[in-house]
Amino acid sequence: MLWEADGPVGMTHLAQRLRLPVEQVQPTVRCMVMGRTATRTPDASDPTGWVVEAGARAEELRGRITAVHCDIKARLGMDPLAFRELQETLRSITRAMS
Repeated sequence: MLWEADGPVGMTHLAQRLRLPVEQVQPTVRCMVMGRTATRTPDASDPTGWVVEAGARAEELRGRITAVHCDIKARLGMDPLAFRELQETLRSITRAMS
């Protein structure tokens, strides 16, 4: 999510994308900041809010996540079309459950 953004993402927007209340996202963001996978700064447009951005270690972790994704895909032994269909089915289930 943070990798997809072209800059900082507001906490409210981040919580909406994750389909979670802001109060549940805040502890995770704090841990990410401590681990240098994200940065958190005051939101210039909202004096009570924060914006979050991918941090220094995020790119390293992105490479690992990509490797895991490729490994899962290979272990399933699915052709690319079937794998995309599986992903869309899982996204549909997630949307329906939210």
